[in-house]
Amino acid sequence: MKSFRTLIFLCISTLTVLTIHSCKDKEEAGPVLTVNPGELVLERNAGDLLEFTIKGTAGDNELRNVRITQKPENGVTSVLKDTTIFGSQTEFFYVYTVPTGTNRMLLTFALYDADGKSFTILKDLYITQGTYLTETSGYELYSSYSAGQNNAFRIINLNFYQLATNPDSSLIDLVEKDLTDDGAISRTLTSLSGIRYVRNNAFNYAQASESSAANSYTSSSAQQLIPNIAVNDILITKYDTVLNKYAVIKITGVYDEDGTSLDRYIFNIKK
Repeated sequence: MKSFRTLIFLCISTLTVLTIHSCKDKEEAGPVLTVNPGELVLERNAGDLLEFTIKGTAGDNELRNVRITQKPENGVTSVLKDTTIFGSQTEFFYVYTVPTGTNRMLLTFALYDADGKSFTILKDLYITQGTYLTETSGYELYSSYSAGQNNAFRIINLNFYQLATNPDSSLIDLVEKDLTDDGAISRTLTSLSGIRYVRNNAFNYAQASESSAANSYTSSSAQQLIPNIAVNDILITKYDTVLNKYAVIKITGVYDEDGTSLDRYIFNIKK
């Protein structure tokens, strides 16, 4: 009987030790990440806005941070976003502007918890450069007070008009607006045709494409009146609402001369 009790005790002790070790050896659960769009391989045009929905759920430890990086083909990895987070869940949107100058980009989304465990998702982005807009340069738009000078402009055919001849207002996409009627250059531009403009001086004018111009315009609040015009201002407009055509204007000079006859704006345009 004593031997039997001893055997029972040894069995129970062994089971207890095994259970303790089993609990200790059980690996803690790490975080889980989802990123939408869910496809591994994506195709977009340069200049497109790509919106990601990012959701993270903690395992056995609280969440710590989310990091997003990009690596162009044959290029160097750079950090796009590194955000500290708390708690057991996170959800947010990240809008990515598809870059120009590369045909492929590897995007990495990584979620980390407080213990250093991570969950990583890769996106292989193939980039179509799209159609670049064609530039013409050296246009001179004179002040509305400059009699006998070209002081109204139409984008579709790149033609100038003179306000003194009373042209059809529907033809005038760009003209100076005088808010004070003091005869001085106003540094304010508008349209009489009804088209609107977005001022975006961060826009990549050098590599302006149809898609990049469209995305910049549609993601901003377009205005018919653009004040405080200055050199290097970039104005984007949808000049043809039927065919969905966009143009990008870069101001290269603002001249306020003595009197009003030579007051003018110099600009280049891509369309």
